[in-house]
Amino acid sequence: MAELTLLDRIYMVEEGKLPSPEDAEADSNVGIFRLPVKKTGTGSATVRISTTGSSNRTAERYKDRGIKSREGDFYASTQELKWGPDEEGIKYIEVEIYKDEISDEQGEYFYATLSSKNADINLYRSHVFIFDDLAKYLEKYVEIPFSLKGVPQPIKVTPISEGMMDFHLMDVNGQEYPKELMPAQRFEEERINKVIYAQVGDLTWFNFDFHIERITPVDAQAVRFYEQENQTQLSQYSTLYLVAPFKNESDLPVPINISNSQVWNFQRMGREEQDEEVNSSLTGLFLPNSNKILLEYARDVWKSNLNILESIDRNGNAWKPSFHIIATGFVPRSMAPRNVSGITKTFAEVVGEIESNLSGVYYMSESDYPWKITTGTSPLADHDILEILGIEGDLNRVERDYKDFLRSQLNGSYKENYEKLISIIDNNFVDVKAERLWQAGNSVEITLLICAKFSENEYIALLTTSIET
Repeated sequence: MAELTLLDRIYMVEEGKLPSPEDAEADSNVGIFRLPVKKTGTGSATVRISTTGSSNRTAERYKDRGIKSREGDFYASTQELKWGPDEEGIKYIEVEIYKDEISDEQGEYFYATLSSKNADINLYRSHVFIFDDLAKYLEKYVEIPFSLKGVPQPIKVTPISEGMMDFHLMDVNGQEYPKELMPAQRFEEERINKVIYAQVGDLTWFNFDFHIERITPVDAQAVRFYEQENQTQLSQYSTLYLVAPFKNESDLPVPINISNSQVWNFQRMGREEQDEEVNSSLTGLFLPNSNKILLEYARDVWKSNLNILESIDRNGNAWKPSFHIIATGFVPRSMAPRNVSGITKTFAEVVGEIESNLSGVYYMSESDYPWKITTGTSPLADHDILEILGIEGDLNRVERDYKDFLRSQLNGSYKENYEKLISIIDNNFVDVKAERLWQAGNSVEITLLICAKFSENEYIALLTTSIET
């Protein structure tokens, strides 16, 4: 049977840098983006390709989407491609991209979707991001030199990763609350949580859509009592930061482009503002060498002047803070092992160093577990993880910063071992990813997985178990 597929999940195009239609006038503001569809296998195949963005009526709701209109950002009617029984290869649909007079746009996207009644479909959807001037966009949102010279148009972005955002509460001075002050139920509903991110040169490009309803704030009275008991200086005013599934690998903070923000029960300190005023100018900052994103940061100090509230209306109903944030941007990434110690080591030597360091070392939770270490020529696939763990079935997963797994161990018996492990990973590996994994119906036994890349064909994975009742 025939199989149809789009070739890439994401494309980036720049207005004014696409070829003009053959019948266009010299000063035309129209460029043509050609989206490839590939057929393999035998049998006839027909595919319909539709495009989706926003309209003039829905543009305010979907601020990060391009307007589908000849007076907007792009236009394409639903198109059909056909292949004969013995025909294979690539055919294209054409999308008109319009150059406008807005000189500082954030970038918007549309997506194309395949459907077919007589062929299997592999990759059925591609996202196409439109930029006014990508170099200027990078100049504004990324604080490192970056040149697009020689990069062909449209820009292909591969490979694509998908993940999830998270958030944590902290006080407005940037201090983490101790575990005993954190609410048992952090929020009541997660409506949307999707991140797509990819490598573009020496950068990580990302786009996320994150919607959380009814967050439970930290109890102010409990904070004051904790301060008195422990002689600390925690603020009773709490805020939140976002946690991405990847890091800003540079030593500089990077602003993110919040294209749509809807927050409820957020307030700037000392100001009686409505949510609409906060939404109109909400800012975000990706912290250096971190996967944390602060909202409403104070310059030069990693703290926030935006606190979250729990208000009571005149009918006695409690209104809890909620947010829906859509954002996009670029952050620098390291493309090669850093070896900041200046000592060149082989992969085998570094693995041996980790094995020696973790020999007899346990991850301490409600029960203590040792670490398992495995290496390979590619990142671990799900079936590899299931085989190592000796289990069957699907895995639930949430991405984390690997240091979040290890910080809780720095006050325990193996403090020096965990400090050394962090140093080894930071000095010798890139593309470090960490995940919490668990099977449906068993949220007590959590597998902690850390994967890292040493070179193109040399990867390491560390696994242990955390018991959380």
